[in-house]
Amino acid sequence: RPVSRTTVYQMGSISKTLTAWAVMRLVERGAIQLDAPVQQYLPQWTIPPSKFAPSGVTVRRLLSHTAGINVPASLGISLGLRIPSLQDVMNGVVPNFADQKVEIIAPPGSEFRYSGGGYEMLQMVVETASGKRFDDFIRAEILEPLGMHASSYAWNDSLAAHVAVPYKEDGKGSYPYFNYPGSGAAGLYSNIDDMTAFLLAQCSRPGHPAGAGVISSETLTRMMRPDSVALQYGIGYEIVPINGLPRPGHAGSNPGWKSNYLLIPERGFGIIVMTNIDGGRARTEVLKLMRSMIG
Repeated sequence: RPVSRTTVYQMGSISKTLTAWAVMRLVERGAIQLDAPVQQYLPQWTIPPSKFAPSGVTVRRLLSHTAGINVPASLGISLGLRIPSLQDVMNGVVPNFADQKVEIIAPPGSEFRYSGGGYEMLQMVVETASGKRFDDFIRAEILEPLGMHASSYAWNDSLAAHVAVPYKEDGKGSYPYFNYPGSGAAGLYSNIDDMTAFLLAQCSRPGHPAGAGVISSETLTRMMRPDSVALQYGIGYEIVPINGLPRPGHAGSNPGWKSNYLLIPERGFGIIVMTNIDGGRARTEVLKLMRSMIG
């Protein structure tokens, strides 16, 4: 099928950036404290006991992947199968799906350790602090205000009419479509028009301050700043060094999907590539072009 502007892709870990926007919107409202122990926002789930103090697992450290939490990737489950609860997934009790529980495996605040499990926790935090389902909150408070009307963190019928086929690396076989219990870490479906709107919302242009009124430009600047421990990550943003300058962006990778974006906020633009095949050769070539354009 020909690609069009309405073709939908699964965005993988690019989902984390918008999840971070949702968290920071609640921080600006005073509903979440960045440096508070995250356990106070998780009445429905308890961090498993370990030799590390759970009080060190803060919202800020989860956002920057420095909380010492395991489980790098959040898995999806094929459409038509029962979606397990996020609590069961995080407890590692879902047969044939995920047998690793989310827990602390390194001293919080000591190192960068990329963790989808940490963003699953943040998904719960958003629900507790907002009193709404994560999908509902992020649609009403982030996606719709940014004009991302075709995007969703949960599979729905409108996606089915436009979604691309996620191919295996040989280009012959394909993967099924997935729902993601940990949608805050990996569940976003979107198209090029919506992602363009998101990139522009992160840039300051005449009459359009960065943050697009969803979060403040000051908050956004703080999010794009490298963490003192995780120099390659800020708050929901990967920090990519290009020609000696730190450039914010994020990569996304799920079965059959590879995406990347990078931003030059001070020049008012960003570049995004979205592909629907494993291996990412097309993405690699476009990334080379992106770096040359940005440099």
